[in-house]
Amino acid sequence: MFIVLLFSMVVAGYFASQALTRQIDDLAGDRVLGVARLLATRPEVRDAFKLDHPEGVLEPLVLQWITQTDLDLIVVFDMNAIRQAHPTPDLVGQHFTGGDEGPSLRGEEYVSHATGISGPSLRAFVPVYDSSGRQLGVVVAGMWMTSLDHQIQDSLMELAAVSLFGLGVGAIGAAAVAYNIKASIFGLEPSQIGTILEERVAILQSIREGVIAVDKQSRITMLNGEAERLTGVTQDAIGRKVTDVLPNSRLPEIVSTGRREFDQEQLLQGNVILTNRVPVALRGKVVGAVATFRDLSEIRELAAELTGVKQLAEALRAQAHEFVNRLHTVSGLLQLGRYEDALQYISNVTHTQEEMVGFVTRRIREPVLAGLVLGKISAANERGVNLSLDPDSDVPANDDRLDRVDMVTVVGNLVENAFEAVSSLPEERKNVWISLYADEREMLIEVEDTGVGVAESDRERLFERGFTTKSGSKGIGLSLLMHQVSRVSGSVELDSKVGAGTRFTVHLPLTVDGEQERSKNTDGVSEKRASTKLGKLPTRF
Repeated sequence: MFIVLLFSMVVAGYFASQALTRQIDDLAGDRVLGVARLLATRPEVRDAFKLDHPEGVLEPLVLQWITQTDLDLIVVFDMNAIRQAHPTPDLVGQHFTGGDEGPSLRGEEYVSHATGISGPSLRAFVPVYDSSGRQLGVVVAGMWMTSLDHQIQDSLMELAAVSLFGLGVGAIGAAAVAYNIKASIFGLEPSQIGTILEERVAILQSIREGVIAVDKQSRITMLNGEAERLTGVTQDAIGRKVTDVLPNSRLPEIVSTGRREFDQEQLLQGNVILTNRVPVALRGKVVGAVATFRDLSEIRELAAELTGVKQLAEALRAQAHEFVNRLHTVSGLLQLGRYEDALQYISNVTHTQEEMVGFVTRRIREPVLAGLVLGKISAANERGVNLSLDPDSDVPANDDRLDRVDMVTVVGNLVENAFEAVSSLPEERKNVWISLYADEREMLIEVEDTGVGVAESDRERLFERGFTTKSGSKGIGLSLLMHQVSRVSGSVELDSKVGAGTRFTVHLPLTVDGEQERSKNTDGVSEKRASTKLGKLPTRF
């Protein structure tokens, strides 16, 4: 920066010196021209030309004016260019030299640079006229160029001094500015800043979350490709107020309050997105805000898939544990030589297992859901819970209208919640029932237990994320269930009595040609299931 400043000062100084030289030269020309005009109009000068020896009058007059005006040269010559007055008396009577006097003898008035008998000079020529307008001679007033050069040098020295002082002040200011700029950009060089910006753009465009940033005035400063896809806002919006393109972004509130907001649901272009909003602070002051968001449906699908995988894995683990126990029993009988008993035990276990699997697969012909129920039965046996499937359950196989993610999420979470509700009760009260039924309009899921029930004060918050009445639980299961049900415009009914038990009834509208079928008669399936189920499974309320 100092080099740039020095170069600028040198260039500016050169042009300033040239302008100053021209200005001084013009001022000197105006001065000598004024003196020559004043002397040419003097009556004594005109009258002297009428005398036989005008030098007697003009010579003293010229010497007097040179002293008064501080000029170097005043000369008067006649129409023959013969000097009638000169600062050097020996030159009086001699021909004027310099070669630039011709126009003045023709009545012209001008300023000229020429070299006379005494050296280079700047001189003004003014004709002298009598009262009738006849030209009598010429008055010349001038300055030696050496004197003029000294004036120019003095002025340039003053200019140089001022310029050097300005250069010093500018250098100090430039150093201070450079220091502040360096500090504000964390000591980075321009090339490093360019690299960081390129990396920043690449990173922002590569992440799957949408990102929008605003400045202190809530103007959009940046948005990535995913943000464009989710919001419909294009790069043309950069520089505009975020409220003009996204009225419900809440970023202006974040800038004004400085508060963070995490995991907030928001509706954009018909899509539910999950948004995080944080202020951007610099040295303790909020200078903007950033929002990151992602399509909530994608998150829910991922969470549902993870939940389903976890539950299926747990079911397989329970089955493996159950079969290990049975193998240990067979091994013990064989070691005791009780071969007949071992065969009979294997036959009974095989028959029971086949009967259970056959019963479940006949009633629930959807493989994923049947596998989940069988796994839950094994888990129930391991935990000492009596899990029963309503014999009137009916779920068709390979029905494209059934969303397997929804089914696994809802059934898995409800059954697990029922297990936990009866886990601390005596064995005779560890009862859980499942009823699954699908018709042409909707799927009905009922899970009932004889657990501790849900208190009236907890029912309104039961499906809130993070709310739980059980120690060690994160309060996610029922919240996830409600999200899945709400996503497909379904419904959840809760019937509970403290100390007696709880029944959850879930209605999931089925999908027909890509659209959800919404039943106009929402009581149809419920009434049908009530007439068949409640007669077989006694209500505990």
